[in-house]
Amino acid sequence: MDIDPEKLGEALRELRELRGLTQQEVADRLGKTVNYISLLENGHRGISIGLLNELCKLLRVPPAFATFLATKPSGRGEQRKIMTDIQTLIRSVLETQSRQSQPN
Repeated sequence: MDIDPEKLGEALRELRELRGLTQQEVADRLGKTVNYISLLENGHRGISIGLLNELCKLLRVPPAFATFLATKPSGRGEQRKIMTDIQTLIRSVLETQSRQSQPN
């Protein structure tokens, strides 16, 4: 699996937004700057395993989900379709979970 920093940043932004957090809130909770969070989400800055774990804990998602969402589907035909379908399923589960945890 090949993880693209831009796709990881997109996945982290998507997860942050699903949880209803701003970059400022994430930065404050992780002891980072908003600029750093922005650089991560735009794929201009790498992320350590430790920080990825902290961020995923804050976002209430397993790190494996974040990295899988950032993985470029590989293979051909059916294998690529299965990876894409799993990514879509993960997103759907997380969106449903976020909607259910929001007050009415």
